Amino acid sequence: MHAIDTKTRVMIAICTAVALSFFALPRASANIGPEWYGDLALEPTGLRGVAISREKLTIDLRPLIAVEPVHVEAIYQLHNPGSTKHLKLVFVAGQAGVSDFQVRLGNQSVEAVPVPQEELANHWREFPESWLSRQPMPGIDLPDPYVRVRDTTELSLLRFAIELPPGSHVLTARYRAKVSGADEGYPTATWQLPYVLAPAREWGSFEGLDVTVYLPDGWQSASTPLLERDGSVLRGTFTGLPADVLILAARAPAGPELRHAIVLYGCLYIVAVIGGGVLCWGLGRSLGRLLARSDRMANRASRGFDVRVVLPSLLLAGLWGAVILIAWNVTRTSIIRSLAGQESPYFHERFFAPSCFTLVMFVVCLPLGVLIAWRSAIRPLTRPDHLHLNR
Repeated sequence: MHAIDTKTRVMIAICTAVALSFFALPRASANIGPEWYGDLALEPTGLRGVAISREKLTIDLRPLIAVEPVHVEAIYQLHNPGSTKHLKLVFVAGQAGVSDFQVRLGNQSVEAVPVPQEELANHWREFPESWLSRQPMPGIDLPDPYVRVRDTTELSLLRFAIELPPGSHVLTARYRAKVSGADEGYPTATWQLPYVLAPAREWGSFEGLDVTVYLPDGWQSASTPLLERDGSVLRGTFTGLPADVLILAARAPAGPELRHAIVLYGCLYIVAVIGGGVLCWGLGRSLGRLLARSDRMANRASRGFDVRVVLPSLLLAGLWGAVILIAWNVTRTSIIRSLAGQESPYFHERFFAPSCFTLVMFVVCLPLGVLIAWRSAIRPLTRPDHLHLNR
C-alpha cells in the first residue's frame, strides 16, 4: 500500500506541473497594436486681408515619452489695417484631441463649431491639392521613410467666427496632434509631425516665424527646414515662410535596457530549451526508481515495457513543450517592454525567425521528450539489481 501511495504522489505531481504550465500560458489577445497613423496640422485659413507681423509656433514633443498626442501652440500677431473684419477661420483637426482645440482672440475665448459632415466635401475642395498631397518626410536615418498621415476622410474641420477690429491683436490656437510613427530599421519608432505652413501664403502678409520645439531629454531629432538644437530644444527664426511644410522627426535612442533584456531573457530561453530535456530525464529517472523499489517490495519481475511509464512520459514531454512556449513568450514580451512603448512599427518582424524556431522545437520536443522520459524511467526497471532479490 505504501508503494502505491508513493507512485500516486509522483503521478499527481507530474500531472499538476503540466496543468499549471498550461494555465500559465498567456491568453491570446487581439492584434490591436499601436496606431501609427498621425494627424495633419495646418495653419488656419480665412485670414485673407489680415497682416501677420509675427507667428510664434511652439510644439511640445515630450508627451511622446508616453506615446501620447503632442501639444501645439500657435500665437499670431495680427494687424488689421482697415475696418472691422468678420472672419471665419477653419482649422484642420485630427481625430485625436479635437476636444482640446482652443482658440483665443486676446483674452477672449472663441467658440469652435465643427463643420457639418455634409459640408466637409465642399470645404476640402477649397484646400489646394498641394497642401494635402503626400509630402516627402525626411526621417533621422532615411530621406523618406514610410509614414502614414490621415487622409481627409479621417480628419475633421473646426470653424471659428471672429470679429477683428482695426489695429493689432493676438490670436492664439492650442491643440493636440497625434504624430505618425515610421520605421527606419531602428528598434524604436521615428515619430514625425508635418506642420503645413502653406496656407499663410494666402494671408494679407507674413513677416516672420519663430519656431520652438521641445524634445524629450536625450532623444534624437531632425527637422526640415533645419532648426538649431540647444540641449533638448529646437529653435528657428525665419523671415517670411521658410517652406510649405515644417517636418519634425524625433526618436528615442535604444538604450542599454534593450541589450540587457536580449541577453538576460535570451539566456532564459536557452535554459528552458535545454533544461526541459534535463527535466524529462531527471523526473523520468526518479519515477523509474520509485517503480523499481515498489516492484522489489512486491517481488515482481522486471519488464522491458511498463504501461505505468506511458502517461508520465507523455505528460513530461508536454511539460517540456509548455516550458519552451512560456519561455519564448516571456522573452519576446520582455524585450519589447524594454523599449517602453517606443518600439518601431515593424519591430515585431524581428521575432519571426525565433518564433519559427520555437514552433519547430515545440514539435520536436514532444516525441523527443517522450523518448527521454521513457528511457530514463525504464532503465532502473531493467537493471540486474531489480531482479527478484527477495526470493
